[in-house]
Amino acid sequence: MSDREDPVRGDSVRKAVFLDRDGTINVDKHYLYRVEDFEFLPGVPQVLGELRKKGYLLILVTNQSGIARGYFTVEQMRDLHRHMQCELQKSDAQFDDILFCPHHPQGIISRYAVHCDCRKPGGLLFEQAIKAHGIEPGISIAVGDNDRDLIPAEALGMKCIKISEENDGRWVTCRNLAELKRFI
Repeated sequence: MSDREDPVRGDSVRKAVFLDRDGTINVDKHYLYRVEDFEFLPGVPQVLGELRKKGYLLILVTNQSGIARGYFTVEQMRDLHRHMQCELQKSDAQFDDILFCPHHPQGIISRYAVHCDCRKPGGLLFEQAIKAHGIEPGISIAVGDNDRDLIPAEALGMKCIKISEENDGRWVTCRNLAELKRFI
């Protein structure tokens, strides 16, 4: 057994899908933090469940500058993520890890009002997940609705897919997560 082998899955390397949250997993609502406002985009639980069945780890990587801006707290965001995970568990589609950046240099909460490497397009959260889970970037995928979601993944050698109505020529695009099936 190599040091990269996962005894549970039996893989010698692990593949993952790194996903942005707002606009990729859920309807993008301005600084979403209230459980009652959370709404999955169509087909998301089913697609995530299919990805898990195909052996992909599911990693959520999200910028949450609303924390630094004082719109909501880390605990309120965690409550939303717990709700999301409970709903996803019904389809065996829950995330294996959720990583978030609470920072923004123009925030009003001093401990979060900083420049950092974890805020996308910085790659620190991707690097942390890769190390923590033994993920092989070359066989992994990143999905997001904004270029900043994909820039760190591209730098790490992942296949990048942008959720967009338009193809700007830089990224492979699909209109929603349900269309991701054609790339997996």
